[in-house]
Amino acid sequence: MPLAPALVLTIGLVVCTRLALPPLASLIRGLAERAALARVSETAAGFAPGRVRSMLESEPPHAAAAIISALPAATATAVLELYPPHEREAIVSRMQRRHSPLLEDARELLRHRA
Repeated sequence: MPLAPALVLTIGLVVCTRLALPPLASLIRGLAERAALARVSETAAGFAPGRVRSMLESEPPHAAAAIISALPAATATAVLELYPPHEREAIVSRMQRRHSPLLEDARELLRHRA
């Protein structure tokens, strides 16, 4: 009986860890992806539109949208003009999507709490 509290605590910790690992792994993966996109955006900001387009050649629309949206407006427009119409539409539609389906607008949430 003296080992019962330690055993219950150990089982509880194992269960909590197993439940928490997938969301934490997803969070870390998302943060790493955002950091990589930020690095590419900073690198792409100083290049000509043609160079940016060649850098984004193998990127999927969501990654291209994230990088292009971080560029200055004139550069972003010039880069988008270099894409074929169907790819441009996919990128623009991703640029217009909300970032999180769970939280529409952080300012709105804070406004309700204040």
